[in-house]
Amino acid sequence: MNKYLVSFFYFIAVLFISCSVNRQMGKIIEQSGDVVIKNQKTIRKNYYIGHSQSYIDFDEALRNSIIQAQTMILNELGISISISSTEISTILGRNNDEDLSYFIERDIRLESEHDIQTRINRIYYEKVLMQNTIFYRVWVELFFDIDDFYRQFHQFWITEINNLNRTNFETMNSNFILNFERILEIKQKFDDEKKYLTNNIIRDFESLNNQFMTSFNTNHRNINVRDISNNSKFSNNFVFIIIDETITPTVMSAIPNLPVQINNVNYLTNNQGLINYTADYNRPIVLTLGHHLHRHFPTREIAIYFNDSFSPFFNRNVTLSVNSREETVRNSFHRLFERRGFRMGERFDLSIDIFPIETTQIIAPNQYLTDLKFRVDIRTSNTNYLRTIYIPSDMNETIRGHGRTEMESRTNAYNMEWFGRGEEELIKFEQVVREILTL
Repeated sequence: MNKYLVSFFYFIAVLFISCSVNRQMGKIIEQSGDVVIKNQKTIRKNYYIGHSQSYIDFDEALRNSIIQAQTMILNELGISISISSTEISTILGRNNDEDLSYFIERDIRLESEHDIQTRINRIYYEKVLMQNTIFYRVWVELFFDIDDFYRQFHQFWITEINNLNRTNFETMNSNFILNFERILEIKQKFDDEKKYLTNNIIRDFESLNNQFMTSFNTNHRNINVRDISNNSKFSNNFVFIIIDETITPTVMSAIPNLPVQINNVNYLTNNQGLINYTADYNRPIVLTLGHHLHRHFPTREIAIYFNDSFSPFFNRNVTLSVNSREETVRNSFHRLFERRGFRMGERFDLSIDIFPIETTQIIAPNQYLTDLKFRVDIRTSNTNYLRTIYIPSDMNETIRGHGRTEMESRTNAYNMEWFGRGEEELIKFEQVVREILTL
């Protein structure tokens, strides 16, 4: 009795499991293609079978099975591959097996250098009914010639090495810079892929890379940049000539078509090795080699020219000569201008002549009050240009000084000890200086 009861429960359990599996797998209501690939266990070289999940949309099921097969290809190659695919448009006939001559091309680009092409060799699909909903499952077998890929893969590196080998390593010309940027660009990819390359390819590439680095480190120090515009000190219009001093000890040679960057903007020298450049007064000029070398080197290692002395917007570039009949006034403005970063010297860019205009009155016993304005005449060092400003700039405002004597009140006014807007007035003075020097 117990034996039959156990058998009965076993039968019920199997039936339950079978029904459950059937509910999960669904009922096949249509099938087409080569059913052999559904259960094929034999692995054939160059053939890869992908199987989709269940999808309501047939195209999605097909796409999923293709991607799964191609993932198997990528895993076998073992190479880091960036995938970019064209949209799959299905031209597969679903009612006629003869229409299974469907081919799909999908580019898998290896860092935009190598193409992998696959084609569908066989396909099988099922339309199933699960819980009153129709789903599609697709099996697809892709053909991919892995030996042919490796031939093309190796040919890519052979071609790159041959192209780079045409470089002249003796001089720092445009061809060297472009090829140097190229080898730096593909160096990381080479490091990632060299375990799949032949020893000859590895040796040749690494030798070339060492040659480029040695030549660059030796020769880029001999690149010289000169401004030949002959403009005034504070002009922002430059004509740069870029020369290679290694050709002979005595002859300077301009480098045509040389790729450089000026403040991170790409330029090429012309056929005479010249660049016309209008600088921004607010920024120093930094000229570096190459258009892409900044991706691989810090700026200090590829900079061949730096200039921050052309701009009057940096006070340290402007030398003033301060003059006044009153020593206190002269000393006072000397200190103020130095605090603002101006230089002082006899070889000056601007002459600053300061004339105090004051009235002093007694306001109480032993109490004097001085109201003061400064007239400031500004001249350039080599012209008769004259600009006059007043401090304070507001004609109704004065600088005041108090003292127990007339001289003390005047001196205190000259020192501007109680004048709270001195910084503001100096900023206005700087604006005038820049207008004069940039005319």
